Amino acid sequence: MKFTIYGQVLSQKNSKQIAINRRTNRPFVMSNPRIQDWKKEMSAQLLAVDKVKGPVQISISIWNKDKRKRDLDNQGTSILDLLKNNDIIEDDNCFILQKITVEFAGIDKENPRAEINIKSL
Repeated sequence: MKFTIYGQVLSQKNSKQIAINRRTNRPFVMSNPRIQDWKKEMSAQLLAVDKVKGPVQISISIWNKDKRKRDLDNQGTSILDLLKNNDIIEDDNCFILQKITVEFAGIDKENPRAEINIKSL
């Protein structure tokens, strides 16, 4: 199964911030609002994607919007989290996700995206 998610792939790992719980006055770590908005937007694009059961292999090709250096494995992790949180794949543990490749495919200023290919094993 092949599909594309459109928009710049963000890295969740590098987008955490510390907030204070108003009730307990204790600090906690959360994703910043930009990441939360990105997750909602990308999740909406995944509504029509079929769910896959059992072991899979996934290949991801990422086109970025500019030449800024980005951490490719963090971008891949963001996409895997989206797939898991939207129940496209059951989990991203080694028994379900048996092979993954993430490649930087180039720069596309007009159409940054990630092309994802999921193959059942």
